[in-house]
Amino acid sequence: MAKFLRSQRVEWTFAVNGGTPTTTSTTFGDTTLWTTPVQNTLPDGRVLWQTRFTSPVVATLVSGDTVTASLSVYSNAKVYDDDRAVYGPGEIFTIPCTITAQ
Repeated sequence: MAKFLRSQRVEWTFAVNGGTPTTTSTTFGDTTLWTTPVQNTLPDGRVLWQTRFTSPVVATLVSGDTVTASLSVYSNAKVYDDDRAVYGPGEIFTIPCTITAQ
């Protein structure tokens, strides 16, 4: 987990109601917006480390507004998820979503 946090950067892009997309990014190794890692043990004995990225408010919506967003995580080094999965350097994943305010 520590190596991942030292080598990651997060980029998020959003657009409200189809407007011009805005992109914001952290720098590699910036952990300011990540929660403190927590260790959990699964029923089969494997250890799982968890942390959450907490984005600042990017838009204020009123009922009916729609925001289209994507969150991408990059690494500037190899990151090992377990004995079989290796990610990076480069993009690790991107998550797109659309949210409509009620």
